[in-house]
Formats: sequence, C-alpha cells, structure tokens
Amino acid sequence: MAGLDWPSGEWALRTPAPAYVCIASFGGSTLTVEQAGSPLTVQPARFTVPQGGGVLPVTLTVTASGTTTLGLRVVSPAGKWQLLRTVALVVADGERWHLERAS
Repeated sequence: MAGLDWPSGEWALRTPAPAYVCIASFGGSTLTVEQAGSPLTVQPARFTVPQGGGVLPVTLTVTASGTTTLGLRVVSPAGKWQLLRTVALVVADGERWHLERAS
C-alpha cells in the first residue's frame, strides 16, 4: 500500500509545500514520485523504501498555472514493477495552487 498526504490549504506559486509519501512494505524497492502536466518540482523524487515501509517527506513546488497528476511507482530491486498508482492532482490557477485527491 502507498499513498500521499499533505496539509490542507493553498500556496502561492513558487512557494514550496510539504507532502508525505506513506508506504507499507516494499522494503528495498525504489519508489518514484511521478508527474504529468504543468511545471512542478518534487524533491526528492526518488527513494529507496526502508524495510517495513514508513513516511517519506517530499517538498512540492509549482511554478506555473495548470493541472498536474502525481503518481507513485514502486520497482523491486530486481526491476519488477510492484505498484503504479495515481495519488493526487496539483491544481494551479492564477498565483495560487493546491492539492486534491485523485479520483
């Protein structure tokens, strides 16, 4: 199981905001936060999942208006895909942005 959580609210464009990847199991695998859409920086975007899983902090920074889809991809140490899941939408309108749950 894997997901993304974040504080509620809106942020100004180019203002970093915290988010948290929550992952159970998949220890030793590589987790990547993927995006498709408007300009967005995710730091860090790639992790080695700790044994037993955990909560992994990331910082999101949106630089332009538009919508971006965020997903999580988990690949085993042997290179086998274990999980691919859309977890959130980043919506930026004008000078503000926020996160929404993916449907």
